Amino acid sequence: MTDKQSPSNGEMDPVLDLLRQALNAPPKPKHDFLPRVQQKIRLRTKGRYFRDRWSTSRNPASLIFLCTLLLLILCAALFLVIQPLVDAPVPTDLERPPIDPLAREPLPQTPPTKIRQNSE
Repeated sequence: MTDKQSPSNGEMDPVLDLLRQALNAPPKPKHDFLPRVQQKIRLRTKGRYFRDRWSTSRNPASLIFLCTLLLLILCAALFLVIQPLVDAPVPTDLERPPIDPLAREPLPQTPPTKIRQNSE
């Protein structure tokens, strides 16, 4: 490349300068109109829209925390109500499974017996 084609350190290429400006973070607005617009909508609609303060808050972490806590309390209450309604396990008569003919080591031959669970 020759010196005429590439800019020197003192000069800036205008296209490169525009590209750097485009890639910079956008400027922040001077005024935040959102809370005032939401308040005006709430007043004009007599509370139909943006009635609660949760929908207008910037940080929904407290709302997420409260919903999660409410859901956990609901699940715990549901568990405590349903748990006493569950019946005790019913004893069943199961026979031993047949011997696997494809097993590498043969299992000791025992006569089939019935397995019983302890019943009250």
